[in-house]
Amino acid sequence: MSDIQERFKHIVRQSGETLNDLSRESGIAYRRWVNVLNGRVRLTADFIEFAARKWKPYSLWLVLGEDFENDEIELDALTSPHEYEKARVAWELEAQLNELQEEFEGKSAEEILHVIHRIKTVRQEAGQAGSDRL
Repeated sequence: MSDIQERFKHIVRQSGETLNDLSRESGIAYRRWVNVLNGRVRLTADFIEFAARKWKPYSLWLVLGEDFENDEIELDALTSPHEYEKARVAWELEAQLNELQEEFEGKSAEEILHVIHRIKTVRQEAGQAGSDRL
């Protein structure tokens, strides 16, 4: 994928979002989205700016392409932005749960109940964060 238009199409398709939603969010007419994705017209700055803001983890790859490819970003292994965000949240939760586990070891019953309460709070926040993203 050496062409910015192809990289843009890849990101949009991997996102799983509808063109109606993208059109509404970006303020770019639905018909223009269709024309760009079908290759009838060239990608313009408004699409690139929107994509760079919306899918920040992929903004450099979108603009620079294969020249930016390195060990951390492999073109064939790109996940959708939605999957990336889910993984980021999972990493944050894992770190919080590790902290709780360290606190839990060697504690009294009262202290353990406090830790259990904190675990429930973290899980509730994770559930809310997940439902907020839907």
